[in-house]
Amino acid sequence: MNRHLPVAVAVVLLLCSAALPVSAQEDGTPVSRLRALKAERLAARPQAAAVAAVAKTVVVDCTKGSTISAALDKNIGPLVVEVRGTCKENVRIERSDLTLRGADPSTDGIQGVTATSQPIAAVELNYANRIVLENLFVSDSPSGGVATWWSELVMRNCRIERNLGTGVHISAASGLEGTELVVSNNKTVGINSQRVSWVTCTGCRLENNTSGAATSRMGGFMTLWDTVVSGPGGIAAWDAGSYVDVDCVNVVSEYPCSINNTSGSVARAYGGGSTALWGVGAFTGLLTAPGGEVAVFGGQQTRPDNRANRINYFGRLTTGKAYDADGAQFGGPTRLAQTELDRFSHAVLDEQTELAENLVCRSGSDAWSDSAYPAAKVSSCANVPKAP
Repeated sequence: MNRHLPVAVAVVLLLCSAALPVSAQEDGTPVSRLRALKAERLAARPQAAAVAAVAKTVVVDCTKGSTISAALDKNIGPLVVEVRGTCKENVRIERSDLTLRGADPSTDGIQGVTATSQPIAAVELNYANRIVLENLFVSDSPSGGVATWWSELVMRNCRIERNLGTGVHISAASGLEGTELVVSNNKTVGINSQRVSWVTCTGCRLENNTSGAATSRMGGFMTLWDTVVSGPGGIAAWDAGSYVDVDCVNVVSEYPCSINNTSGSVARAYGGGSTALWGVGAFTGLLTAPGGEVAVFGGQQTRPDNRANRINYFGRLTTGKAYDADGAQFGGPTRLAQTELDRFSHAVLDEQTELAENLVCRSGSDAWSDSAYPAAKVSSCANVPKAP
């Protein structure tokens, strides 16, 4: 799914990604509308500033009983902490200009511990800016992995695994810029963005997180660029103004990109939230939209069982074409498995969308297309009209 260019080129394009590449036909179509929404949210996020160039460096060797918390208490000002071994502690960060860096995320990192007043996560940030976690693991915590409030965080080459809570929780107008993260086997959600927070993750892997890979709530925003998503739950947006996507198109890199869920929904949208799949190619899993919008731009769906996609309670299903950075169509035409619209729901399908099975409409639902579908393909949505 990736477009092969050197990673250095990908970094340049990532920095320019607020001006997302568009096709030559920005004409008010659903794909243009969602692309504009995404560009607006990306442009509104503050740009992560670099940690101060002049910073003191200290080494914390947890194999010898040292702790990160003690190093933070003893050293003020810009600081780089070189972490060695497994630090069994909960780390609270209420300062700026800090880097926690390991040599290898398989050996260096933080394991949260049980406390009298248990924190939400093993690593918590409050009003902390220009914070970097690099080459570290945060794993096996009795609570979550990493959590932020009113903070900005950069994470590179980190593993957030096997925590009993959410792997990465970004909340309260916070931001996360992640690269090459592995977020796996956490007992609730892999990454959550909420309360007007934003997340970008490039070249990441979200695998086998129990309650879903990535969620957005209360106006949160998340885009997973060239990322592999697998396991239960997929991606989900929970209420109005919330958005989450898997985007295999708008950043050019060497990273693989795909999404699959062989046990249920791959993309869910509730109560005015929006989820989108951009150029993901073949994928397995259902589309679910009770009151929200699910969009597929260039993806071929295989359902995992005999259940159908369910768009209901004023929900919306949108399909269209995905375009790469050169304006060429990417990811092939959209292909949908069996889909049911219920309770005043709505589908808008582009002219290349293929229906593998009947499209069913009930209780005031309707479907529009750029061209009429054969009656055999639309079931009770017969005579799907051409969109005005």
